[in-house]
Amino acid sequence: MKGFIILLICGVVVAVCSADVCATDHCGNVWGVWSPNDNPHNITCEVSIPPESTLIIQPGCYIDFQGHYKFIVDTSATLIAVGTPTDSIIFTVSDTSTGWHGIRFLSANNSSQLSYCRIEYGKAVGSDEDRNGGAVYCNNSNPILSNNIISNNSATYGGGIYCDQSSPAISNNTISNNSSGNYGSGGGISCRQSSPTISGNTITSNSTGVRGGGIWCYYNSNPNITSNTISNNSASSEGGGISCLSYSNPTISGNTISNNSASGYGGGISCYRSSPTISNNTIINNSAYSSGGGIWCGYYSHPAISSNTISNNSAIFGGGGLSCYDHSSPTISNSTISNNSAGSEGGGIFCYSSSSPAIINNTISNNSGSPGGGIHCYFNSNPNIRGNAISGNSAGGYYGGSGGGIYCSSSNPATTNNIISNNSASGNGGGIYCSNFSPTISNNTIINNSASG
Repeated sequence: MKGFIILLICGVVVAVCSADVCATDHCGNVWGVWSPNDNPHNITCEVSIPPESTLIIQPGCYIDFQGHYKFIVDTSATLIAVGTPTDSIIFTVSDTSTGWHGIRFLSANNSSQLSYCRIEYGKAVGSDEDRNGGAVYCNNSNPILSNNIISNNSATYGGGIYCDQSSPAISNNTISNNSSGNYGSGGGISCRQSSPTISGNTITSNSTGVRGGGIWCYYNSNPNITSNTISNNSASSEGGGISCLSYSNPTISGNTISNNSASGYGGGISCYRSSPTISNNTIINNSAYSSGGGIWCGYYSHPAISSNTISNNSAIFGGGGLSCYDHSSPTISNSTISNNSAGSEGGGIFCYSSSSPAIINNTISNNSGSPGGGIHCYFNSNPNIRGNAISGNSAGGYYGGSGGGIYCSSSNPATTNNIISNNSASGNGGGIYCSNFSPTISNNTIINNSASG
């Protein structure tokens, strides 16, 4: 068999050909242009684009990591890897069990771009920042990430993408089957002190050991999360779809958030000491083992929740649709909250422990809980319930079936100008049930409710 070897000294490129098969090996510093004519591009050690250098990877290139190596885009360096819809660029690894260490933008040039790439089997392991960002890691970098498939990657934080003090544009990607570790968060995307634009993506089937199966925002991160499909993600603690933590206030708008699950709180969205804007979303078929099947607000969270459809969500305990815990007082307005269920308190909305949301101009219908089919207020929670249509809700079951429409215990909500109709309770108070305190109930229409107690 006739063969030849071409070497470029300085450890950059080694081209090895035999018969009609040719491979190009890369190790160390890289720049210039990579062509599909030189496929496969084998990465045989850690590679780095040096400061202020540029590497262009052409459509159709196949980059195959031969070990657990990083692809570093260094200070002011530029990576342009732009495929086409019919000729993508593939970043993969020969041994998927070991993986590779992902593409790592370190104060890189903001003109860097990954588009129409498939990035798979990255594994971020080690300590400190080495454990973050399975496929893509951004530190003080704002690359364009569009139209990529980012799948089967893992990290402690940010199984797919990790942003640290960065604001990349993340659009029209499929981010799927990524995971963060047993003690980590952000199965699909993690944001730390970062405000990326996350739009038009399909974020699905990602998982996390703690928070944010799909997206995790923490430590003053304020991303713009719009027009995404966020589905079938799971979290072992909070936020199956999205988790907001530690003064992070993202804008969450126009998304479909469905079929996500949390073993703790917030099947669709969880907020912990955060106050995002949540508007015009479809939040359906999410589940939480504890509380807040659709949305959970805990520990001084005050989000603005408006014009959403929150339906067919469930929680084993409180708040099938929404749950407000521990001094959290969101504004919930102009939304449809329907067909949600809770195994105990508050099929539609559950307010607990000094949480006093403003619940204004919503349609709250056909929810079920025990007690409190529509709304349950408990333990010094004093919401303002005004201008809502509260109908067709039911209270029943093991924990006591009182308050088909509204249930108040040790709370003083102000209930004004609502239409409370066609609700039912297996216990007492088909429309409204009050225990221990004296709420304000004025100017409501309360008709056609029933109770069996």
